Amino acid sequence: MEPEPGGVRQPRRVVVASYESYPEAQRAVDHLSDERFPVERVAIVAEDLRLVEQVTGRMGYGRAALQGAGLGAVIGFVLGLFFGLFSFYVAILWLIYGAIVGAIIGLVGHSLSGGQRDFSSVGGIQAGRYNVMTDEEVADEASQLLAELQPPSGEARRETMPERPPREEPVTREGPLSEERPQRPEATPPTDASQEAPPSSRGEQPRRPPEEPPRGAS
Repeated sequence: MEPEPGGVRQPRRVVVASYESYPEAQRAVDHLSDERFPVERVAIVAEDLRLVEQVTGRMGYGRAALQGAGLGAVIGFVLGLFFGLFSFYVAILWLIYGAIVGAIIGLVGHSLSGGQRDFSSVGGIQAGRYNVMTDEEVADEASQLLAELQPPSGEARRETMPERPPREEPVTREGPLSEERPQRPEATPPTDASQEAPPSSRGEQPRRPPEEPPRGAS
């Protein structure tokens, strides 16, 4: 909080609710007032302001004269009541005079434009969002009270501050490109059971075939 030139510090304010339209924000403040909340510590702040010019139709000589006559008639009627000391008859005369003069001024003004603006429009300032802000000391109480209020559109946001999603950072490889991959353990080849000789039992010797007696022996 920065002190002002007069030495008075402005209290810090936070957003307790956000709405898409002004009537919803106004309804929220009315609810706080009904609940005996100190509304002098509440503010409605508009964001994303933009100028909107709504075109109402094509502007020609006839429409220019008609608009000028209407404006001149209103001005003439008011001046007639003032100068005629609230005499209705004098006011009607001034009304007719003002309509004639206004129509002439409208025609002249449209002809001097040179066709650069051949349309009529109505301009206004619109906001994209309306935030209900309160002092930081009473923000929790205001949030609890507004939680009981159901907005008609259901688009009210009661966060203190909007959070932005974290940015995803690209994953970088720290190791060199020529890094060797881990080697898998090699499987041992199966041993051939036929190549292994069976173990010989101890003390057992191979039997020899019996010797045949020599022939001619008695």
